[in-house]
Amino acid sequence: ECIAAGCEWCQDPEMGPSHCTSDCDWTCHGGTCYTDNCDFPTTSTTSTSTTTTIDLPCNESYAYACAGYCDDPDEKCVIVDTHCECKEYVTPCDEFKATGKLPKKFNWKNWKGKNFMTPVRSQGSCGSCWAFSAVGAMEGTYKVEQWNPTLNPNLAEQYLVSTCCNSCGSCSGGWPWVAFAYIRSSGISDEACFPYIASDCSCSRRCGSWSSRLWKISSYAKVSRSRDKIKEALICDGPLSVCVMPWPGSRYGHAVTLSGWDDDMTNCVLGRDGNGCWIIKNSWGIHRGDHGYYTIGYGTNHIEDYVYSPDGVTPPP
Repeated sequence: ECIAAGCEWCQDPEMGPSHCTSDCDWTCHGGTCYTDNCDFPTTSTTSTSTTTTIDLPCNESYAYACAGYCDDPDEKCVIVDTHCECKEYVTPCDEFKATGKLPKKFNWKNWKGKNFMTPVRSQGSCGSCWAFSAVGAMEGTYKVEQWNPTLNPNLAEQYLVSTCCNSCGSCSGGWPWVAFAYIRSSGISDEACFPYIASDCSCSRRCGSWSSRLWKISSYAKVSRSRDKIKEALICDGPLSVCVMPWPGSRYGHAVTLSGWDDDMTNCVLGRDGNGCWIIKNSWGIHRGDHGYYTIGYGTNHIEDYVYSPDGVTPPP
């Protein structure tokens, strides 16, 4: 009797796409009534702007109600108090916070067809990977923070390698987090002001207007060694600076920019296979790896031990 009454209510599609109560297990969709053990349609014929009120608990019917509720592929049906709503996740972090689940795969180079990474560059014969790692993370983070994949910030790695920052490092090596500390306090110019020449050159080579062209960060942080924490930082904060100690096949460490992951990938180009791969942007030019990108197995050569995230990237005023 209760289900029949509900089905009678369902006959008017204007009443909404779904409804159930704790005592009556029925679901209404587009004027059609369904019970818990039926096949609920996967494509909605109703407006996604509708907010559907549901009297909990009615979990199973509610699941049917949410399935196929949203027509827009960029929208997801989520539980909000006692009703379902179609929400468009503007960022992948929004989606993660709404669902509490990390995706199986993710890459800032291609998130729903949008590229938040900056172009691959080459460090040449200079051991300046640490500068490219820091700058790559900072540039990508700026695009994410502004939520604009069309931006193309091009900052000067040479500014860090030169004598402008004696403490940062040189062509003989350095650490990305030291570079972040310098950028936070003193800033870094754009590439046009201080073009890269792969040399420990004098700071005097920077352009005359350098002081009005400085980019800064408000802070930087070391990310926990937890694999999930690294993924959370990556998906919510932007590309990260990571170190691989040593780089597979070498006796030297190497710093790169982390852009994503793939839990299901079993044939990583470098390192351990079988349990997923990190996706990294390298600084050896576009003719190495996959157009400059590599995959490295989870846990390979301490890749999860030295992970840093810049925050609050600010362009010149």
